[in-house]
Amino acid sequence: MNALLKLAEEARPEGLQPHSVAEAYFTDWAGKFAIPTVLMTLDQKILWANRAALDMVERAEDFCVVNGVFTCADKSQASEFRAFVEKVTHRDAWVYQAAEDRHIIARAEALQPEGEPPGVALMLIAAQSEDRYVWADLIKAFGLTKSEAVVARRMVGGAGAEAIAETLGVSIETVRTHIRRLYAKLSINSREKLFAVISRFRIG
Repeated sequence: MNALLKLAEEARPEGLQPHSVAEAYFTDWAGKFAIPTVLMTLDQKILWANRAALDMVERAEDFCVVNGVFTCADKSQASEFRAFVEKVTHRDAWVYQAAEDRHIIARAEALQPEGEPPGVALMLIAAQSEDRYVWADLIKAFGLTKSEAVVARRMVGGAGAEAIAETLGVSIETVRTHIRRLYAKLSINSREKLFAVISRFRIG
């Protein structure tokens, strides 16, 4: 773990000079960015990792480092993960089954820096975590009220009208009124269409 931490501290994007203002901002961002992110070679050797990824490796519940190789904690999925990493040519995703009802999406971006062997940028996103999403301003994008935007986000997250009413501390009729107005503004008539329209405005 100490070797990985040292590697992460020493690896800097081009243009970031040691002890520079840019490095200070980059280091602060890398420490706060909640999605575990790793830059590695195709043989799964870590070139750089943020704090969230290092914490994940330290826990060794889902992903770990074995003999310098970043791999799955579940050995039965390690060969499939290795094949996925080796075959990424542009942008792709792979699912790690961490538990029966818990999955991690590995989002990979192929890297090919000039004069260097190919590599992969990997983000590891918990599929069941609603907290990972950052939403764009739905009020601005669609002319919604603040309450309608809250209801829309919760509906896309899978909550029903009764659950939304309970969470917000309002009546079920109030929530249904928000839903009717929301549907009218978006010219839709179902939750499926709601998801199709506004899910593009969440990042995570």
